Amino acid sequence: MFKISIRELKNMLKQYVPKDYYILWVLEEAIYRGSRYLELFYNVNPIVSLTLEINTVSGEEVNVQGIKVIVRRENAEKHRVQWNKVLVDLRNNLLKISILYRESEDQIYAIIDVKDSIQMNNVVKEITHKLRDLGFKIPEEIKIIGYDYME
Repeated sequence: MFKISIRELKNMLKQYVPKDYYILWVLEEAIYRGSRYLELFYNVNPIVSLTLEINTVSGEEVNVQGIKVIVRRENAEKHRVQWNKVLVDLRNNLLKISILYRESEDQIYAIIDVKDSIQMNNVVKEITHKLRDLGFKIPEEIKIIGYDYME
């Protein structure tokens, strides 16, 4: 986890959005709705997202909580990927870099801690590349495709 100003966050994520004001708009909407947590999605099947905590006291910075990865068995079957291969491969790759790793017979849930913006960008690229190598249909160009805010 690391703290970053909203201005730095906007600059850090501008490569993933068509217009850099999109990040500001999403943050403003989350604050308006009374939410402290925001999730920016790079992919949804399987889920790869950036989790942020908005500092409501100062309003000028956010805490980057980490990268969330959720892979479900049904997603693997939908993409014709062997679930056992996904389990073994992601266990070997995610377990050593995750602060939280939970695995069941039909889902993998991991949160990867990042220390700075460079590491964050590298982790997103590595995860999406690894999922693509396993057979998931993830676009080559990594973009933020959606968001969700939480209480």
